[in-house]
Amino acid sequence: MSDSTEDRILLLNGMDCVVMIHHLYRYDEEHGHADADRTLNQMKRLLDFKVRVPVSAVESGLYCCNLLGEEQKYWHPEGLTFDEFVKKIAPGKKFNKRYNWFEGD
Repeated sequence: MSDSTEDRILLLNGMDCVVMIHHLYRYDEEHGHADADRTLNQMKRLLDFKVRVPVSAVESGLYCCNLLGEEQKYWHPEGLTFDEFVKKIAPGKKFNKRYNWFEGD
């Protein structure tokens, strides 16, 4: 039986991955450690799949992102602005920042 790290697996739920990735980004940004960067790249590859999310949950999340953006506190790990992020996750849809919903839905 091999003891290599590649053969050992843990099952994580999505929220645990989100928490870990958030802290990896923060650590990498503040300390620039190669292990954090390498782990981020590995996690991005492993989690590169689509998840079905109700539009109401996306709109609620975007509402919070929009409010942080108004306070100049919005942050995206790839440097996307709020509007660029909306276009990435919902191509072709227009998010109404005043009423916090997708127009036409």
